[in-house]
Amino acid sequence: MMNIKNRGALLAAVCVATLSLAACGQGKGEGETKGNPLENVVDAAKGGDATEKFNGYVEGFNKLIDDNWGVQKNYVRYQELDLPSKSPDANIHFFENITTLDSALKAIKEARAMSGNASSNAADAAADKVIANGDKLLAQWKELAPYYSSRAYREDALAKGKAAHESLIANYTATLAAIDELDVAITKYQRDVAEKRIVDFRKSGHNTEADVVEAMYLADHFTTAVIEEKIADADAQLPKFQAAVTKLRQTEQGLAADATNKSDINSLVGYLESLIGNWLDYKQSNSNSDLESVVDYYNRAIGEMDDIEMPG
Repeated sequence: MMNIKNRGALLAAVCVATLSLAACGQGKGEGETKGNPLENVVDAAKGGDATEKFNGYVEGFNKLIDDNWGVQKNYVRYQELDLPSKSPDANIHFFENITTLDSALKAIKEARAMSGNASSNAADAAADKVIANGDKLLAQWKELAPYYSSRAYREDALAKGKAAHESLIANYTATLAAIDELDVAITKYQRDVAEKRIVDFRKSGHNTEADVVEAMYLADHFTTAVIEEKIADADAQLPKFQAAVTKLRQTEQGLAADATNKSDINSLVGYLESLIGNWLDYKQSNSNSDLESVVDYYNRAIGEMDDIEMPG
């Protein structure tokens, strides 16, 4: 089974991948949102369209969990410093990336200021926590970064750094907890929208696109079960997921050679088939590397979604 370190890294990867469905083409002032399940969705039953707000949340969220400079990654690096045991003559490298956290909070604050509806209440509440705790964390980073980079800690015998240690840990953990809450809220919204798009696409005769979204929707749930180590749940979901992937392969093979999206859907199905294959390998090997490959292929499938054109 996955150890905590790998599980955390994989969760971050899955979150980025899952939410990239909502982030495609967003946050860049682009008018086209190719491959975006949140595109042109109006949740009239809940009082308006929350798409723009959620796209802003996704933009900020993806920065918060960036593989290299996200809050979790920086927290791991900081813990590895083992600051309480350090002496003033040590070479201490404070890696925290102020720019990434600053831009993430800016995007979330802008999204929070947008009008929403009942579907955005949970995300708004989580965003408030991200902002409150993230601002505290950012303020500490801005104060401590020059302290460490200038080696000022050698002048005060590391007193300032050690005095800030407990509050810095507290701000890290509070911010990460808030990020988790935002993850849950955004994921629920994204899944609700995907369900709606599947129905709408089939009603309007866009069955190929419906097959794509449905396969990815089931891949999302399956991969989440894998990451959460719910093995029995993943096994229970597998037949329906496999059937959707098989159907999508048949759909792709039935498209004309020059059909829009044929090549991209072919690649997408290949990634999903490899995802399933690595899960079956895991069932035989019980190897962490096979579980990591499940998530890796899911991420690749999400990346391929960005190239698949969807109806408006």
